[in-house]
Amino acid sequence: MQDLNTLIKNIQDKLQSAATLETKIWFENYLKGVISYYGVKTPQVKSIVHVWRKENELMHRTLEEQLTLCKKLISLKYAEEKFAATLYIQQHLVKKIDLSLLLDTSEEFYSKEYFWDWSTADWFTVRVLSAIIAKDSKSIDRIASWADSTSLWQRRASIVALRKVVSEKKYHSLIEKVIDKLVNDSQRFIQTGIGWTLSDLSKKHATVATRFVEKHFSYFSVEVIDRHTKYLSKHKEWKKLKRNK
Repeated sequence: MQDLNTLIKNIQDKLQSAATLETKIWFENYLKGVISYYGVKTPQVKSIVHVWRKENELMHRTLEEQLTLCKKLISLKYAEEKFAATLYIQQHLVKKIDLSLLLDTSEEFYSKEYFWDWSTADWFTVRVLSAIIAKDSKSIDRIASWADSTSLWQRRASIVALRKVVSEKKYHSLIEKVIDKLVNDSQRFIQTGIGWTLSDLSKKHATVATRFVEKHFSYFSVEVIDRHTKYLSKHKEWKKLKRNK
């Protein structure tokens, strides 16, 4: 049975072989050089993960061993390595592994600063944390508590993950509580994280979303009002007011 480092080298070789300079340049320009790319498009990464798992018979290893392998991958510097680990966890571990362990591991990712750009951080939130919430609603309170974290990306995850439950009225008070904690943070990715969730909420519960916006209007950035309140009736009024201020 191959050791962890050999398995990591194997998938790195596969990613490198599939990479193109054109794709690398496009992604790195789009992310403004914040994170490095091999140059592999998402559908290819997904296919590589599938082949890698099958060729190395990873399904025969314990769930903990598979999670350790993903932990190593997600700690590396290339975006596609983090995407590969995220896809693996979403597709092969969330439905089987103990979710408390998976949340412990997720918190470790943030504390060790394995995410440093919005793209890989949001991928993990949308694909893994949302899947955890879908499987076990009890996890929502724990993820929401991350609003108190010192990690930027963990705080962002605390509100972005709640997009999964915006249609359910029973979670609106929790969403409000998280927004209350985060909204006075002017950091762009906290503001837009709130905005993303508000935008989704406004499509289902416009009255609730309007109340949240009006409650904290003075704290929201121009970008949030411009981009994330467009489904609400007061959008034009708010844009004008925000710009005048």
